[in-house]
Amino acid sequence: MISFFSGSTWSFLDALVTITTVLFVIYNWWINKKQLQKIDVYIQKGDDPKVRIPTYMIRKNFTRSELFGILGALDKERDFKIAYLKSEAFLQNVLEIQQGREDEMIIRLQDGDKFDWSGNEIC
Repeated sequence: MISFFSGSTWSFLDALVTITTVLFVIYNWWINKKQLQKIDVYIQKGDDPKVRIPTYMIRKNFTRSELFGILGALDKERDFKIAYLKSEAFLQNVLEIQQGREDEMIIRLQDGDKFDWSGNEIC
């Protein structure tokens, strides 16, 4: 009769559990590392080169409302109006950043948008 706690069976199960645990720890470390990555935000008007705003966000904190708060703080009158922020492309970009597929946000300004940022002469 084979005992479940005999040396060879118990050693195999112990090794299997240990290896599985190590793999999960490595996977969790990788996910956490990815969530702590810096996400740069750029402003681009038309065909002009993109300009990075003077701050960044961490991926795990990258939400629409956090981005709006940063843009509001940068706008002189705290009353910006950017058509791109209401588009499906913007929401898709936010989702891709949160899922780790994108590492930057480019906010595209159009004619008629209001964003008065003193740190950038094109806005």
